[in-house]
Order: sequence, then C-alpha cells, then structure tokens
Amino acid sequence: MIRESIMIAPANSDGLLPFIDPGLDELARDFCNSAHRWLGQSGHLVAVWGIGTNGDFGASWDRWLKRHEIDGRSARTAERLARKLLERVQQRWPAGMAPHSIGLVSDGTGVGVAPEDPWPLAPGWLDRRIARPGSLVALRRFDPAGNWALISHPPRSATSRHNG
Repeated sequence: MIRESIMIAPANSDGLLPFIDPGLDELARDFCNSAHRWLGQSGHLVAVWGIGTNGDFGASWDRWLKRHEIDGRSARTAERLARKLLERVQQRWPAGMAPHSIGLVSDGTGVGVAPEDPWPLAPGWLDRRIARPGSLVALRRFDPAGNWALISHPPRSATSRHNG
C-alpha cells in the first residue's frame, strides 16, 4: 500500500502539523499529465527524475535506472515540471532536514517520492520500492491499472498457483 501524502510545515514552536498544499497538488497533476504524454511517446513504463547534491538534474526509466538525457518537447516539459515539483517537495522538510539528493517516480498516472530513501538513481532504488511499496509516498495517486501497478504488483499467472 502506497501512503498518501500529507505534506507538513512548521506551524509553531510546538512542532509540525499536517496541511493540504493545493499548489503542490496542481503541480503534481500537471507533471503527471506531461509525464504521461512523454512516457506514451517513449514507450517506457515508468521514469524517475532527480536533483542531485550538486544541483544536477537527471532522468531515467524502467528498472535499470541508468542516467539518460531526455529529448523532445514533451520530455523537456516533464523535466521542467519535475524540477519544480522536487524543489517544492524539498521545501516541505523541516529546516535543515531536507535530503541533498531527491527524486520521484512516475508512470504518468501518479507520482511518488521515498522520504526514507530519496535518491532514485541509486543502485537498486526501484527494486527497493517494488519490494516495499509502503515506502513510497504518493504526491498524486497511481492508477491501480497503470504501469506502476504492473511493475510493483505483477499479476499472478495460472501456472504459478498451486492446486491443492
């Protein structure tokens, strides 16, 4: 089960309180629309975008997560919106606690981040998300019939079932 996001911000000296961020919701929706167009054109199932420690921006796709340059107008739009979305998400961490490298994963229907393991270009990151889907926080809910669901919860085949 993927957790739904409730972004937090300092409310007062007593700590952090949950709140709704309509601007973040709108940005996540716009990003998903753009990513959906690009993924549809590219033929990839999912893609990740990330901003590294040095401010470099990277993108990758599918399970092997090799760093790639993305080309085309829809790709550039998705990249621009991903950068804005990641910057907005980094602002939600308490002061001085935001990760230095952060990224997101999307299948074009939803988008999520992994606060406990924020760098999606790290080796094995996608496999860890698949193994622990609860570690992913959805900024926009993934479609249960979308590509992320196919990757993270592959359908069982009739041959893999045991007849008792």
